[in-house]
Amino acid sequence: MNVVRRYATILGVFVQDSLAYKSQAVLWMLTDIAPAIIMPFVWMAGLNGRDKIGGYDSGQIVMYYLTMTFLSNFVVAHLQWEIAFAAKDGQLSKFLLYPFSYMRYQYLGNIAWRMMRVFLFIPFALLWFGIFNSQIGAQTLAALNIGWQFWVALILGHLTAFFFAWALGMLAFYFIEVHAVYFTQYMLMAVFSGQLAPFDLLPPILKTMAAWTPFRYTLSFPLDILNGRLA
Repeated sequence: MNVVRRYATILGVFVQDSLAYKSQAVLWMLTDIAPAIIMPFVWMAGLNGRDKIGGYDSGQIVMYYLTMTFLSNFVVAHLQWEIAFAAKDGQLSKFLLYPFSYMRYQYLGNIAWRMMRVFLFIPFALLWFGIFNSQIGAQTLAALNIGWQFWVALILGHLTAFFFAWALGMLAFYFIEVHAVYFTQYMLMAVFSGQLAPFDLLPPILKTMAAWTPFRYTLSFPLDILNGRLA
């Protein structure tokens, strides 16, 4: 019981901390949602009078980017930056004296930030439906697969993203400068996790590469289950 109370207190502190920086959180949300609003217009222009492109009609394209942006609030993790800064500045030594795991500490911080992101996403989702209401019909919504397979894939994708970010953070113990590695990771993640385009629309060589990276299984894989692209 003491352990549960201890980690509940840590989570509460992180939630309060995230609430203290709401304007910063909104700015980060805008940087994520702006491309996701622009990309449906790009793909709809690419349709050029056709009903579908790569098996996606306009409604499915819009729904893909909406669900992608929403699920990224649960999945994507950025804790590697904080770990690297703490290692470089000598702030990690204090955690040796604390009665809790540093990994669990970082995980609770990530969960608190995910909760804040979901809360801030609600007004953006309403704006999204206002912009694309003509493309999103009842049939598109009914096609979403929210069965147990999706939830298992989402949870495992979340854990994959967290532990991969944790592993990247550990590189700070071996390299003086790791920021270039992190920026490279973001570029690869944008392509292979489905943030830039659906997995089905990638060239064959990129599909093969994506299947051998963890990025595919963080966001793209649960997205394909949700949107009925995987049985």
